[in-house]
Amino acid sequence: MDVSISRASGISQGVWRAPLGPSDIRRLGSTPESFGTLSIIQLTEKPRFDDKSGTLTFSPEAVRVLNVGTTEDSIVVFTRPVESWADILGDGDALFRRRLTPELRELGLELLQGVRKRFPSNVLQFHPRSKKFVDRPINFWTVRIQPRDRSLRLTVRGTLDEFPETERIKLVPDMTSYSCFKLTTPGQLTEALLIIGMAFQIATR
Repeated sequence: MDVSISRASGISQGVWRAPLGPSDIRRLGSTPESFGTLSIIQLTEKPRFDDKSGTLTFSPEAVRVLNVGTTEDSIVVFTRPVESWADILGDGDALFRRRLTPELRELGLELLQGVRKRFPSNVLQFHPRSKKFVDRPINFWTVRIQPRDRSLRLTVRGTLDEFPETERIKLVPDMTSYSCFKLTTPGQLTEALLIIGMAFQIATR
């Protein structure tokens, strides 16, 4: 029996926003991922969408739950069957590791390992023009390797007033709704990972 969701709205090609609460999401499938307010489910078969009634219909066998949020705000994404976002976007994590300079290698690997412990389903996507690695499927943090001053420059979703004071990291304003900081020593990693986790909550609330 197919599943139908009412009051859904298309926000881009193959992407819909729908009012599905945590209990509704768990009835569709299970996942260890539970961060922030926004739930995310992937459909591996193309759903039927009635734009007039806002009804999204799909087979429950085509559902893969990627995250269970805390509100009734959910994103439904249709993609071909894949094992991870790396299959869709390319393995930007591997490219990031390869591009780390010897001076930044240990720091960069520890940063990425810490992020992936919390967000294992995500993957970095490289943007050649800006030289930034952007975390996907939700852009809540980016990292750019800066060999000249031996630093990693991170941008995070959120303004300065949305983050707690930090001892070892100096957050400064970046583009609208973002802040940034430089990571230069392993002693900053704990605070950096805390900030990245908060940025995810800000991006999905």
